[in-house]
This record gives sequence, structure tokens and C-alpha cells, in this order.
Amino acid sequence: MIRKMKRVYLLYTQDRQDELVERIQRLGLLHLEQVPLEAAEEEQGKEAALHAKPLEKDRRQIESSLIQARGICDLFAEVDPKLVQPRRQEGGPKRLSELHKALRTQLKEMIETRLKALVSERRALRDQLTTSEQFTEITQVSESLIAQLPRGAEYRLLPAIADEDQVVALRQVDELLQRHLEGKAKLVQAPLSDKRIALLISLRSEYASMVGEYLQAKGIRSLALPTHLPPELEFAAAIAELKRQRETIPGRLQEIEAQVHQLAQAHATDLVRLTEALDNRLAQLDATGQFGYTEYTLLISGWVPQDEWPHFKHELSHQFPGIILKEERGAFPREEVPVAFQNPPWVRPYELFLSILPLPKYNSVDPTPFFTLFFPVFFGIILGDIGYGSVMLALGLWARRHFAHRGAIVRDATTLVIHAAAVSMVLGVVFGEFFGLPLPWPHFSRLASFMPYLLFSVALGAVQVVLGLILGVINGLRNRHPKHYVAQASTLLMLVGLSLLLGALMGVLPPQLRTPGVALLIVALGPLIWGGGFMGIFEFQSVIVSVISYARLMGFGLASVVLAELADGIAGSGIKANWIMAILGILAAILVHSLNFGLGLFEGTIQSARLHYVEFFQRFFLEESGGKAYRPFRERSFTYEES
Repeated sequence: MIRKMKRVYLLYTQDRQDELVERIQRLGLLHLEQVPLEAAEEEQGKEAALHAKPLEKDRRQIESSLIQARGICDLFAEVDPKLVQPRRQEGGPKRLSELHKALRTQLKEMIETRLKALVSERRALRDQLTTSEQFTEITQVSESLIAQLPRGAEYRLLPAIADEDQVVALRQVDELLQRHLEGKAKLVQAPLSDKRIALLISLRSEYASMVGEYLQAKGIRSLALPTHLPPELEFAAAIAELKRQRETIPGRLQEIEAQVHQLAQAHATDLVRLTEALDNRLAQLDATGQFGYTEYTLLISGWVPQDEWPHFKHELSHQFPGIILKEERGAFPREEVPVAFQNPPWVRPYELFLSILPLPKYNSVDPTPFFTLFFPVFFGIILGDIGYGSVMLALGLWARRHFAHRGAIVRDATTLVIHAAAVSMVLGVVFGEFFGLPLPWPHFSRLASFMPYLLFSVALGAVQVVLGLILGVINGLRNRHPKHYVAQASTLLMLVGLSLLLGALMGVLPPQLRTPGVALLIVALGPLIWGGGFMGIFEFQSVIVSVISYARLMGFGLASVVLAELADGIAGSGIKANWIMAILGILAAILVHSLNFGLGLFEGTIQSARLHYVEFFQRFFLEESGGKAYRPFRERSFTYEES
């Protein structure tokens, strides 16, 4: 159902504004709305302008601290995300001022200085390790090449990289060294996995420049080492350093991770609480922009649920003596009143279906309970099988156990799965089906009783469409729209009259009902045209089409039965043949059953939801949509408890 709301006003002194705003936020009941400031600005325009300046200063300080705290939380989350998850704290809440003090002293000293140094070192080491790993093959090949070359103070190593199509150029370089620098230079080479060739020349230092220019002229590139290595390092020492980094950096990274983890364990709780407190303080500053001010007082306006008003009033009156709390009586435009649902726990998950639609307007009918009533039944009519329902129930319970902690949407979705699975199993008992196999007790066979199955589906649709028309009449009466409720009531009477007439003509109902049926059609026609215009006649035709549309329940249900029996037939044929065909038949049956189960889940959900959205809601809900959501001013996290 849609909660009743009260429009309320709060008047109090400005000197305790922060306490009042914090208390209202903790109560989490008041939906704030803008208070017109024209009167205050005319009387105290300069005062109102001066009042905004310290708030902006507060905002800058809060935002700066929030960015700082969130940055540290992000670093801790890299180590262990669980450490920075909001959770209920022991010992009551800490005030924002206390948390700020902790940040300025202990946290600033222990985290900012130490953590920044650790993170900076970790970043540098990760970059070095990545680069060293990219040079792993070069390092290994270079080590083997260095071992083949003469070494000494008078020798210099000249590394280079050539492409595999530069074999001729390499041969020319080798011939040049042997002919002109025999005994003074030596070239060795080795292939790389990326179709390149690593070559290393050991030669006297005075020839290094000349040979380097010759290599460049031949299009052979010198080997560029990582930039994080000191440029003065000799090549062999650089290769040794890369190897050392690959071996030692992982250990140092583990040490850094352990130190960051220790810091996170020691300080993450206070940081999370600080972040939430800062978030809430920003929300408080935003809220003050909706208040009205005189010289000494502030005025707050908003909406409170009617059933929460006594509690709200008592809490504020007790803590703030002299506060004036007033409720405004009278009728308000429905577009102004915020809308909130108040449904029992077993109905609440079905609000998920309404989340993709505009909210209903205030004082109209909440369609959620009707989703609760019809959706699982429609789903069960399509999938009704004990075997499929059992698998679906097991999946729903497993998902709820492992993923419910991820949020209300996941919990609601798994609840819907469990409800639909339970009804599918119940209707599976009625239909006598277990993975398409007939069960040995009296049951309603969907294939053998095709026409009753069809008539039941259409009759169920007629019940829902009629209910939609009745709810449309109720909405019209509640909101004093005479043409609307007259049109809906006339459509309902004409539908009853047509049903009596057709039933009598088909012999399903007594023939004496033909006359009342015709009379209802004639009597209701005039009010229908008055309430809905001549388009009302076409609207009546759409009602008939909507009722017939529920035959899709039977169609998809029969398709599910046929596929299940096909899978069982494949398995049975294989078993009768031989053991190889039996295995293949069972595997094929499992595949077909899996496909049928997936289609049943998809079509059961889509078609059941479609019948609600298209055929049911347009009778009473769509014209009443467009409400304003109830968004109470509350803490952005409930990790705090009243002390």
C-alpha cells in the first residue's frame, strides 16, 4: 500500500541548527522541500547572504577531508576490500569532530607520511618488475652471449637487435670485424622468440663509436635498456641488475603489502567512519540550502509518513525544547506529495517489478500486492513441473545464500525465484509432471485437456482484467475523476453483459441470460461514451483483446510440456537400443531439458511480467503514474547507532 503523508513545518532558533539538522538526519523520516525565501530576503536580505559564506567555507573543508580519506580508503581496498566495507561499530558513534582530530594527528602521522612512502615505493617497484619481466628473454640470451665473449677493462660490450631478414647485413658486419678488427672484436648472436636476433659485440673501446655507426648504417638497432636503470651501468652489469630485480622485487612487494595491511587493520575502521561522517555532513550542508531564515530563526518544511509523525514529533520536542512543529491540513495536489510503499515482507520483493516504471501518484492504488498474487501463478502455469521447479528452487536458495549480501536487489530477485519455483512445484503436482514424465496419481494433463487448459488461462486473464477495471473505478473515486470511473465502470458492465450474452448463445449459461446481457450492453453504452468519448468503444474492444491475450500462458505451457516429453523420448529410445545409444540419448535428453528449463525461466518471467505491464496496468495504473518518490533526509550509511 502507499503510505499516508503529512506536510509539516519546523521552526527553531538558528544557534542550534547543526544539532537539529543532525538529529533530523538520524531520524531519517523527513522528506525535505524548498522553503520560499522571498519574505526572509525582503526583510533580512543581507543576513541571508552573510549566512551562506561560512557554509561554503565548511563545504570546502569537508570536501578536502573527504577526498583525503577516500584516497586512503582506496589504497586500503587494494590490500583487502573487506577492511573498508561499511559495518556496524561497537561502542556507539564517533562525532565528526573526534574523527577529524584523529585524522589530523595519528592518521596524518601514521598514514599520510608512511603510507605515501610505501605506496610510492610499491608503484616504482611494480613498474620495475614489469619492465624486468618484459626483458626476461633478452636477459637470459644476453647472459649466454656474454659468457662467449672476451672480457676485460679494455673491452666494451655493444648490444644490438636485428630482424630475421637482416641476415645478410649481419654476415657483412661479422666479415668486417674479422677482416679489419681481427683479435680486437668478436660478434656472437642468438635468435629470439619474436623472430628477431640478439647480437652482442665485444670490442676495444676505441672502436666502439665506429662499429656503432656502421651498425646504424646497416639498419641494425642498438638494444635500448630500461630507463629505470642508471645510464652509467655497463651492459653486463645492467643485465645482472635486471636479473636481480626479478628475483628480489617480489619479496620486497610482499613486505610492503604486509606493512600496508597492518596500517589498514589499525586505521581502516576510523577512516570508513570518517568518510561516512563527512558524507553525512555534506548532506547536512546541502539540506540547509532548502531552509528558510529570518534574523534569528530557521524554517524547515517537508513531508513525514503519517504513522511516523507522533514519533518524529516526540523525539524533536524532547531534545529541542521550544521547537514549533506544525502539520498542515487540507488537500494537496497529488503531484506534490511524495510516494512511499509500505508492504509486508512477502510483498516487498515484488516492488522490484515497479522500479522500472514511474511511481504511482499519491492516493492511488498500489499494484504491488497484485503482482504478488498473480505473477507466481502465471509463471507456474507456464513452467508447472515438479522437476523444473525443484531445480529452480535449489538455484534460488543457493543464490540467496551466497549473494544476498550484495544488496536488496539481489535478495528481492532471489525471493521472486523462490516464490515462482514453489508455485511451479505445486502446479507440477496438479499437472502430474516431473521433467515431463507423467506421475502415477490423478492429475490434470495439459496435453490431454487442451481446451480446459486454454479456458482456464483465458478465465484467469478475465479475472485480472476485471480486477484492473475495478481498481480503475477505485482510483477514479479516490481522486474525484467522475469521467474516469464512469468509463471504467461502464466498460466493466459491458464486459459482464457480453460474457452473459456469449455464454447463453454457446449453451454454457442458461438462455434466459441473453436478455440481461443485451440490456447491460445497451445501458452501459451511453455512460461509456460520456466518460471515455467514442474512443471508449475502442477501449472496450481492447479489453476483450487483453482477455484473449492470456491464452499465451497455455501456449508457452504446452510448448514446455512438448519439449520435456521430447527429451524423455530421446532418452527412452537410446536406452532401448544399446549402451552407447543410451549414453548419447541421456546426454541429448539432458541438453534438451536444460534448453527447455532455460526457455521456461525466460518465457515464464517475460510473459508473466508482460501480462501485468500491458494488459493489467493499463486499466488502472498507467494513467495514475508519475508520482514523486519519497526521499527522506537520512544518513547515507547506517553504521552508527544511538549511544
